[in-house]
Amino acid sequence: MSELQKEIARNLKREWLVYKRENNTNQRNFAEIKLSMTQANFSSLINGNIKLTIERIAFIANALNIKPSELLPNNFKSSIEVEKSKQKIEFLERENDVLKNKLNEIHLVLHHETK
Repeated sequence: MSELQKEIARNLKREWLVYKRENNTNQRNFAEIKLSMTQANFSSLINGNIKLTIERIAFIANALNIKPSELLPNNFKSSIEVEKSKQKIEFLERENDVLKNKLNEIHLVLHHETK
C-alpha cells in the first residue's frame, strides 16, 4: 500500500473516532447501517489493510458527513496521480450534492403527499 493510501487510512480513522464520539455509536452499527458492510471490513479499511478506492473514500466520507477531500493529506506533493484523484473526488463531491438535493426533493414530495 502506498504512503498516500496509508495517510488517507489514518485520516479516515481519525475522522471515524470524531464521528463515533459525537454520535455515540460503534463500528458495528456504523459499518452495517451507514455503509452496508461488516465491522471487520470497516476495521480493515480504517487500519489501512484494504486499499481505499476513490469511490469508497467518497462513500465513507459521505457517511461521516465530511467531504472526501478532508481525508487527503494536507502536505502531500502534487503529481499527476494526485491531481487526477483530487479531480475525481471533487467530481464525486458535486455528484453527491446533486444526489442529496434530489433525495431532499423526493422527501418533500412524499411528506407533502402524506398530509
